[in-house]
Amino acid sequence: MVLDAMSDGHKPLPREVFILLAAVARADGKLDDEEVDAIARAAVDEGLDLAEIEAIEKAIRDGTSIDEVDIQALSARDRLYAYAVASWVSLVDGERTEREDAALFSLAFVLRLTPRGRQEADEIVRELFLKPDGDKLARFDLKGLRASLEQRLSKPSHFPPPA
Repeated sequence: MVLDAMSDGHKPLPREVFILLAAVARADGKLDDEEVDAIARAAVDEGLDLAEIEAIEKAIRDGTSIDEVDIQALSARDRLYAYAVASWVSLVDGERTEREDAALFSLAFVLRLTPRGRQEADEIVRELFLKPDGDKLARFDLKGLRASLEQRLSKPSHFPPPA
């Protein structure tokens, strides 16, 4: 069953998703203004309150690492979405470095994604990034990404069985 994440009553993603995004975006040794703007815009668009956005901004400034983020608050869908958006953020500056690839690999491990789930999320991001209409990734529709993920990755095989 595909959830309608774009309905008026959808629950915003936890702030941990956006803190993870900042950790991946910083993996190349720098955090570009475009990357910071993309993360902040995503949090605002998601409907997070001011205190949560301030916590995200603090994590961005402090350089929080992937392994410092408590993922217990994240559902399986939140984890997959966090990975996909991290993949997107890593491309905002126009390139994905080896360090960002390594950070994404670590993120997928921390989030307990299967290799297949990670690969399909990366493919969706690349497809949306290369849209023929010329849309740039920095103007990417995150609700569209969420809907695409819900459609294509709703199979439970992307996550390990519950322990």
